[in-house]
Amino acid sequence: MKKIFILFLLLISLLFSDYKDAYEDFLELSGYNASYKLMFDDRTILKVIHSELSTLGINITDEMEDDLTAILKNYMFDVKEELDKDMFSFYKENYSEDDLKALIEFYKTDIGKKVSSLTPLFEKKLLDTLDKVKAKYYPEMEQEIIKLFGK
Repeated sequence: MKKIFILFLLLISLLFSDYKDAYEDFLELSGYNASYKLMFDDRTILKVIHSELSTLGINITDEMEDDLTAILKNYMFDVKEELDKDMFSFYKENYSEDDLKALIEFYKTDIGKKVSSLTPLFEKKLLDTLDKVKAKYYPEMEQEIIKLFGK
């Protein structure tokens, strides 16, 4: 009985390993790994923090930026690791291994390669556009909300 259980665990781990390999290939070919690198780049994160703090009226000095970078480096590994786990779970729940293999084949085509190469640029453009729209509308919206709640 013990041997059957061990064999069962081994088979499960092999199946999981095949899925994990397909998932990692998909991330690389689809451009998501490049997007992750862009998202977790110190400059990108600092830009987001600058944007958030500037909406609060806080300007960051060079010294503060160095301190922020140190803080970010302390947390970003854990943040990325948690994101990776959550994203893997999401894909595992929504895509079969065959689905991932079909997507991998798509990303090997010319149009798939184009989509892959543009994915990080698209995501950067989306983030930049969100920053611009937020800067344009957030201060006025914030004032209306403050008026609404009387603060």
